[in-house]
Amino acid sequence: MRKLTDGDWTWQQFLGWAFGEARLGDLSSAIQDAARRARYLCDVPMDECVRGELAKNLTGVARQAERLQLDSQAALARRLARALRSPRSSPDVVTQVRDGCDALEHRMAELLARDAAAAQCQTAA
Repeated sequence: MRKLTDGDWTWQQFLGWAFGEARLGDLSSAIQDAARRARYLCDVPMDECVRGELAKNLTGVARQAERLQLDSQAALARRLARALRSPRSSPDVVTQVRDGCDALEHRMAELLARDAAAAQCQTAA
């Protein structure tokens, strides 16, 4: 898109600001916290306090991901939170939640790497 004047932003610049690195960084931090809690919960599966905090954390991750239009990450976080709140939750479910949080963490790292590479290409151009 072309600029209207020197003081105005292009749509690309605005979208980069609105959905860029800082917002992805916040989401990445929340996902890392969730992954850390999930790993702890695997070691101590009966800790209801950590289970509740992890479910709350995953719900927050889902909301943030939805705002950033990261639908697959939001859906995964929502499924993991529901699994933790299920009355039939077992140690196997906790292991699945841990694996899901690890997958979220991995996807987020890939997304941040891709975003950084795109930003580097734009500044080089």
